[in-house]
Amino acid sequence: MSAPPIGWTTQATISRVIDGDTVEVDINRRLAIRLKDCWALESETLAGQKSTESLEKLLSRGQEVTLHIDGSRRDMVGDIITFSRFVGDIWRPGSTMSAVEYQLSGGHAYPTRAAQQAAQLASKDV
Repeated sequence: MSAPPIGWTTQATISRVIDGDTVEVDINRRLAIRLKDCWALESETLAGQKSTESLEKLLSRGQEVTLHIDGSRRDMVGDIITFSRFVGDIWRPGSTMSAVEYQLSGGHAYPTRAAQQAAQLASKDV
């Protein structure tokens, strides 16, 4: 048996999709999860609304999922909780693609904040 990944992994239930890179889940209490390395355009833009719709197609209210909050880098512990949100990733049962991978591969989010900001500036619906 190999060692588990450093961090916290648990089953959760989708409560709602907030936007293209943030989801609320229920465990024993409701938590906001900011998807790690997933930067969607802001929801006031057309591209941001499409990103939110994409994530809503993947994750629906009441759906059981696996949640992982990465704890592998001690220098990032302060970044694990940001703006009252935990930074992590979500998988649907039986899926090999995470929510982050889904959003990035579909062009609905960017892997860095710099790429998201450049796309926001280039967008005609800013």
